[in-house]
Order: sequence, then C-alpha cells, then structure tokens
Amino acid sequence: MPSPDRLSLRPKRKNGHNKRLNASYEGRFLVMAEVTMERFLRWKILPRLMMIAITVMCFQVTVWMMSLENPSIEQSGFCSVVFGCFSACFSLWLGSEKK
Repeated sequence: MPSPDRLSLRPKRKNGHNKRLNASYEGRFLVMAEVTMERFLRWKILPRLMMIAITVMCFQVTVWMMSLENPSIEQSGFCSVVFGCFSACFSLWLGSEKK
C-alpha cells in the first residue's frame, strides 16, 4: 500500500523551496474566492434562483389543480399553502430589493 505522502496531490516540499510558490498560489486562490463570493452576493443569484423555483412550482400546482375534475378540501388546502408561500417569498424579495 502506498504511503500517505504518495497519495497527496500536493507536490513534496524539499528544503522549503516550494513555500513561496505555494503561498503565492494560496493567496491568489483566496483573492479569487473572495471576488467570486462578492459577485455572487452582489448579483443576488440565490434569491433569484429561489424565486424562479417557486414560480415554476406555483405554475405546476396551478396546472395540476386545473386538471382535477373534483378537487378535495385537502387538495385545495395544499394549493393555498403553496400560493401563501409564493406570496410571502415574493413580498420578502421585493422588500429586500429596496435596499
């Protein structure tokens, strides 16, 4: 069985000559990760994806509800809950866009 050192993906350091190279690489990686996260937060990707998801879900529930011949009280209650969630998400999203 290979030793744990051979399983590592990082190159071995011999006499510390790779320390500067690794520090430079790690520094650039951290800066790139920070810039990526700032863009992700600035563009508000997650709230927009969530609004798209809940809009598609509401559309699917609407199509499903209209295809039923005699909807029961439970099915109507389910639709009410889904649309209540959609209304709450939409109002929270609009409230956060003002800032």
